[in-house]
Amino acid sequence: MRISIQLAALLILAISTYSLSAQENSIKVEAVAVEKLLQEAQQFRHDGKYEEGIDLAKKAQTRADALKDPALEVEAIFQLSLLYYYQYDYSRARAEMKVGLARARVHELERLEADFLAAEGVLEWKQGNLHLALPKLQAAMVIYEDKGDNISMASISNNIGIIYYTLKNYEDAEFYYRKGLELLGEIESDRLRSSLFSNLAEILIPMNRLIEAEDYLHKALEIEEQTREPRSLAYTYFNLGELFSKKGESDSAIEFYGKAMDLQTQIQDKWAIALTHLRTAEEYFKTGKSEQSKKETELGLELVKDLNARSLLRDYSSHLAKLYTELGDEGRVQFYSDQHEWLENRIRLEESPPELDEPVQLRPIIESQNDTISPIQTVIIVILATLIVILILENARLRNRMTNL
Repeated sequence: MRISIQLAALLILAISTYSLSAQENSIKVEAVAVEKLLQEAQQFRHDGKYEEGIDLAKKAQTRADALKDPALEVEAIFQLSLLYYYQYDYSRARAEMKVGLARARVHELERLEADFLAAEGVLEWKQGNLHLALPKLQAAMVIYEDKGDNISMASISNNIGIIYYTLKNYEDAEFYYRKGLELLGEIESDRLRSSLFSNLAEILIPMNRLIEAEDYLHKALEIEEQTREPRSLAYTYFNLGELFSKKGESDSAIEFYGKAMDLQTQIQDKWAIALTHLRTAEEYFKTGKSEQSKKETELGLELVKDLNARSLLRDYSSHLAKLYTELGDEGRVQFYSDQHEWLENRIRLEESPPELDEPVQLRPIIESQNDTISPIQTVIIVILATLIVILILENARLRNRMTNL
């Protein structure tokens, strides 16, 4: 009888262990399935198929929530926010980033916290909020450095370089691009390496270091023609347009801008399309083709208004002021000149807020050194004195009445 009880106990234990093991395996299988969905969503993003990616990211988020797996859930939110960003739905992207950042911090997912900070930094840069972008990127850099994540640090250096380029601070931009390449070292990351090469060339062009710039562009092109990633290839074509523009070869510049725009249109990169329209318009303007310049400008301007990209709108305003000067429309010249000045001052103010030499001193309500009494104070004193006299007289009258009683 005792042996039977022991056998039964062992059987129950074996069944329980098997059941628990099966449950754990089921959870692992489901987690792997969710990870696969997220990888597919990421690939859709790289391919410019944002709606398909959004559907997969939402499915992944739902299944991760059912698994009670915070890391997978937050990763799903991250992929979703990036897909909205590339779809130019900035309000949704920002909302998802805020939710994801908060959850990453609650669950102490530092790596994902840094990813969200980096993504927020790029989003703010795209919308011209450079004063908000830099602190977020720098905060992400601190976390990546603590994790020893050189690829992510190189990516942040690349993005900080882009911000300094936007501010036309080419020396600092060059420093961060080269720092990014140094951090990357021999690590395999073709997309990031080609981006750093192309970005470095971009800032060397306005610095008139054209031979170096062309060398870096060919290095980028060598990588991108193998990977055929449209976004990166379009960017290098665009920078080749910039190079030939600086050389004074407008026909070649317009040709490369056209190649860039074909790819940008393919993946619906609206911000890049708007910038390429502007550069093409400027090249036409240089060669005296004002009407073609105007047509390109108008096409790009509509996109810029939709994107609400202030730094890009500033550059459009500058070009439009020059264009309408050539076309003899003084009213529009004044309008776009004023708009450019306002945007320029706004961006500078946000980037470099004025510092006070001394802290502001609050003015005391009553200044002790001022002994004079204002007319209002005189009237108040007279009224108070009258009330006091009335109270004294009324008090005396009441006392007399009580005595008589």
